[in-house]
Amino acid sequence: MRHYVKQRGIKADVLSCGLDAPVGRRPHRFALQVNKSHGIPISEEKTSVLCEPAQLKYATLLLVMENHHRHQVMRRHAYASGKTFLLGHWEEAEIPDPLHEPLSAFEAVYEQIDQGCQSWLDHALQSGLLTR
Repeated sequence: MRHYVKQRGIKADVLSCGLDAPVGRRPHRFALQVNKSHGIPISEEKTSVLCEPAQLKYATLLLVMENHHRHQVMRRHAYASGKTFLLGHWEEAEIPDPLHEPLSAFEAVYEQIDQGCQSWLDHALQSGLLTR
């Protein structure tokens, strides 16, 4: 998402956090490999962080990968329920976590994430939610 926001000159801040993320976990080696092969490298120094309630409260839009993530946000942070959607919403798809899967699963998930990011940015720009 950050890549496309910057590439398209969109005025937006993109944050990444997890509801139950193991804090401090580094990116999976396949995620690093796949992103690098697509010209969108992930820093090997990146680590996972937990979502802070203030981030959820002040965010314009919250994008999650799977419906159970959406339900967790709605249960724990009801004030964020109206702005929480699947990243694959426009494709009517959940995006599975490939954590214990082979490289090919990471490739497939990359494609879904890429499509979801571009679709959301297209719709957010068309609706005026985001600007350049």
